[in-house]
Amino acid sequence: ETGINAEYMGEVSNILKNLIKNWKQKMDQYSQEEVSQFKEAFSVIDTEKKGRVSAKDLVSLFERMGESVTEEEVVEIMKPYDAEAKNSLDFKQFLGIVQKEIGCTDEEEHKEAFNLFDKKKEGAITTEDIHCVLGKFGEKMSLKDVQDIVDEIGDGERVLFDQFSEMMK
Repeated sequence: ETGINAEYMGEVSNILKNLIKNWKQKMDQYSQEEVSQFKEAFSVIDTEKKGRVSAKDLVSLFERMGESVTEEEVVEIMKPYDAEAKNSLDFKQFLGIVQKEIGCTDEEEHKEAFNLFDKKKEGAITTEDIHCVLGKFGEKMSLKDVQDIVDEIGDGERVLFDQFSEMMK
C-alpha cells in the first residue's frame, strides 16, 4: 500500500485527461452537423437553460431512454469531465461523455497520450518521462509524487500501456 488515495489518483487522471483535451480538441472530430445535433440534444436536457446539465438532468435523460440509474451513478460517470466538481457539465464536457459512450476514440486517445510520455518508443513510461511531460505542460508535481503514481499503477519502475489506459478510464 503506497498510501495514495482514490481522490489523488482521480486528480492525476484529470491532469492527464486535460492534457489530452488540450492536445487534441474533441469538437474537431465532429462535423458541424453532428455538433449542431449534440447542441440541440444538450439544450433539451438543459432544463434550466443555464448552459450546464446537472446530474439530475442526466438521470432524467437515462430514464427517458429506459435506463435505470441513480444520481450517484451519474455523478461517478461525470467525475472525469466535471473538473470543478459542480455535479454539472457544460457543453464541451457533455460532448466528452457522449464521445466516450458512443465509443469513438478512447483507445486512440489513450495511445496518443501514452505516446506523449513514451518519447523513447519503448512501450513503457517511467517516472522521469511522466515528470518531464507534466512539467512541460506547467503541472508542478514532485518526482516523489510521480514515483508514487508509478508504484500504484505500474510496477514501480515503469507503466505499460494497458496500465496507463486502465488508469485513464
